[in-house]
Amino acid sequence: MKGWEDEADVVVLGFGLAGAAAAIETHDRDPAARVVVVEKTTERYAGGNSRASAQRVLCAEDAEALAVYQQALNEPNPVPDDVVRAWAEGVVQVAAWLERRAVEAGMSCVRCPNPPEFPDLPGAASVSESITVLPAPSGVWRAVKAAVGQRAVEVRYTTQARELVRSEGEVTGVVVESDGAREAIRARRAVGLATGGYENDPALQRDFGGHDRVYTLGTPANTGDGLRMLQRIGADLWHVRNRTQSGGLWPAMAVSGYEAAFQRGTVRAGSWLELGRGGRRFHDESTDFHLTHAKRLVHGMWLDLPHAWHQPVHMVFDETVRRAGPLTPSGPAPAAGSAELMGWNVAVEGYRWSADNSDEVARGWIASAGSLEELAGLLGREPVGLVAAVDRFNAACSDGVDADFGRDPSRMRPIVTPPFYGVELVPAVTFTTGGGRRDALARVLDVDGRPIPGLYEAGALGSTFANLFQNGASLAECIVSGRIAGAQAVSPTSASQSASTSPSSL
Repeated sequence: MKGWEDEADVVVLGFGLAGAAAAIETHDRDPAARVVVVEKTTERYAGGNSRASAQRVLCAEDAEALAVYQQALNEPNPVPDDVVRAWAEGVVQVAAWLERRAVEAGMSCVRCPNPPEFPDLPGAASVSESITVLPAPSGVWRAVKAAVGQRAVEVRYTTQARELVRSEGEVTGVVVESDGAREAIRARRAVGLATGGYENDPALQRDFGGHDRVYTLGTPANTGDGLRMLQRIGADLWHVRNRTQSGGLWPAMAVSGYEAAFQRGTVRAGSWLELGRGGRRFHDESTDFHLTHAKRLVHGMWLDLPHAWHQPVHMVFDETVRRAGPLTPSGPAPAAGSAELMGWNVAVEGYRWSADNSDEVARGWIASAGSLEELAGLLGREPVGLVAAVDRFNAACSDGVDADFGRDPSRMRPIVTPPFYGVELVPAVTFTTGGGRRDALARVLDVDGRPIPGLYEAGALGSTFANLFQNGASLAECIVSGRIAGAQAVSPTSASQSASTSPSSL
């Protein structure tokens, strides 16, 4: 590096919800501080996974009970108690903070029921509702982005962070790249790392998760940039592979023209099969996994859905299911207490899946045939095997007993009404949580457990979540960890002081 081309007090890497919260907190703590946010995408595509989520932000009043619940969710990968307590205490403040941002943006907040996804775990009663911002889609993100725009914060779009600069053990800046030209920005006080995860990086998914094929349901821009920068400077890493994918390993549909996948939603009528490698069924397809973030209970353990390990997988159904409703969720808004428009392709790209799937059949995304034999050819499957699988299932429907996987007979209907349809189901993730090990003050730790001076971390990168996930907790964590990182960047707490993030300090 030849020298610094620019400098700021605080440089925030990543303009999703965590980076935006960090920038707001930094500015509000010290309005004279120069804050620069570096974002690799264009303004249209900024916002990260925050834009693609269902926009629910977890609310809580009992921080102690919430911390107990989160630690139970993290098992068997426990996170230090002080880190979880700092998160829980911050969540108690989230609703009031977000309401202020909504007022600044001229938007409105509404509360939504948000029951615990794992009600049998200790502390689960601390979870009952979430808050969101309307109008949809991406109301939470748009309100917080507007709040950044009302402050003296510079956001540099189409600028990618390439490497952290470390001098005598301290992070002093970052090298960024824009239009092929590199520039070194000095950070007089701190660098905040909020670049998200590695959902859309096949190499990292293979190395950390063992998946040879996996897609993102969120931003295609999350390709592990922050993780690699942390590795280069000797940061310690934690839970890059949990026992489960915290945000879920969902069955989804990958289609031409869209880098992100479409989540397969709840099938509300009729019946269908899911055939894996070898042309066989591999699980009870009717299990309702949407309320547990794509987890199923197996011998007392919550595990990911099995689709990733049986590829290629095809969903086979008939005209009854095709007419019953869209295969992917597409609304309505959360004012009615249900999921908002979510998923990158829906919330950001603006695609609206047709109510009866007819548009997607016409596009060729869903294969259609007059016979099962013809459908097998379109899907690249052996016709005799596909017909045999459907015949066996139809016989089970008649008998009222699924001897293979114990599917509820009330959710079994024979697949007999042509045309017949098929679509490939691929595994897709909403977010990853692995990253730099952090402490309760959002400081990144090195491999010896010591804070790396000048470096803070927020959001999904190095998340507090180490196994299971509660709906609404991700956006809440982005706000909480972003606020802690932003506060520490300009008003660092000494190691001898309490790491508490009580309302008096935030």
